[in-house]
Amino acid sequence: MSGLVLVDDCSILQLLRVKPYSLLSEQRTMRDAKKNFNTSVKNVVRTQLFQVAAKKTKKVCNALMMPARECLCIKEALRVGLFTTDTNIVAIESDHQTAEDIKKELKRLGFKNFAVINKELIKVTAYDLKCRLCKPSKGLGRLSKSLNSTDTRFDFVYL
Repeated sequence: MSGLVLVDDCSILQLLRVKPYSLLSEQRTMRDAKKNFNTSVKNVVRTQLFQVAAKKTKKVCNALMMPARECLCIKEALRVGLFTTDTNIVAIESDHQTAEDIKKELKRLGFKNFAVINKELIKVTAYDLKCRLCKPSKGLGRLSKSLNSTDTRFDFVYL
């Protein structure tokens, strides 16, 4: 799986090559769909997705996520062995209270390195992400010394 390399101070939408209007349209659609969404189907999809990822990916050093308050995706990644408590989690959450709940849950799960960026996805910059990356090492979780390091990247992205 290729990593997300951060080069300039641009928005995450530019990095992912997503048009802002398409993302905003999706968010509105998702909000409406949440009322009728079948949670059991979502649980099955999440489980299968992380099982496949665990087979094809080595242990993750840096993960970029948009978890919900309960952090079910992170719990699943831990369960299948994709993440360890040494994995550096960078979460994005626009709602302040939900961001605080995610921090509490990550701490409760035993993560040593994590950050929750409390911004809307469209406002997250490459610099916001670079500041929170860790250098890959034998003992996962060392903070990056250089923001310009090309070997420092997200090796797992789940947005």
